[in-house]
Amino acid sequence: MLNIKQSIRSKMLDEAGAALVEAALTGSLMVTMILGTVEIGRVTYIAMETTNAAKAAVAYGSQNQITAIDQAGMQKAAQLEATGLASQNVALTVSSTPSCSCSSPDTTVTPFSCVGASTASCPSPSFVEQTINVTVTATFDPVIHMPGLPRTFTLTGNASQKRLN
Repeated sequence: MLNIKQSIRSKMLDEAGAALVEAALTGSLMVTMILGTVEIGRVTYIAMETTNAAKAAVAYGSQNQITAIDQAGMQKAAQLEATGLASQNVALTVSSTPSCSCSSPDTTVTPFSCVGASTASCPSPSFVEQTINVTVTATFDPVIHMPGLPRTFTLTGNASQKRLN
């Protein structure tokens, strides 16, 4: 009987540190998973803000012929839309490219430069249709840097809008 008690007691002493080791391993894994989830959430947020900034910039640019070439105005519209990115330490750049074509799909007129475009540029009853393409690029620097992954990531938002000249 004494031998059984000693055997049970020695088993308990042998396993006393096992729970501590398991807790340490599980805890570090859990912290890593939580931090990874936070980083994925940040990337998703920045991607949505970048797309929304592109939509705001193209909405500003599609108002009229003057705003269609106002690069600084589109940059400002994008920055005003993505004010949350300033706190995320994200650099935002905006580029736009207007192109013109005729509104009627059955014409053989290929896309042309919008400079000097007029109603005479397209056969009747077509109109000159201007397409404004805006690309907003955000450079994201994650809080956690993993070996083998780049230190910064580039996220891109695109928007396109047509308007009649």
